[in-house]
Amino acid sequence: MFFDMWRERVSLTLIGAVMADGGYYRNEAQRCRDLAVTATDSKTARRWHKIADQYAILAEELDAHLSGRPPLLQQQPQQQQQQKINQRGAR
Repeated sequence: MFFDMWRERVSLTLIGAVMADGGYYRNEAQRCRDLAVTATDSKTARRWHKIADQYAILAEELDAHLSGRPPLLQQQPQQQQQQKINQRGAR
């Protein structure tokens, strides 16, 4: 949720002016993955993995924006994610 609010308030153009590339976000993604490995319970590990995925997406979006290409990874709107979860549960 933090990332969604943050992305709405800060444009990628502004981020690009502050950060040279997505390296910062890739490093943060790896840090979160490392924390997931050391987590004591599965719920916490899943949360760290989710945060890592969001950082990886931010890095990709920033790199894509700076290079002028479409991003390879993109956030799915929350409604689409919920529909996929509901479809899996119905099987």
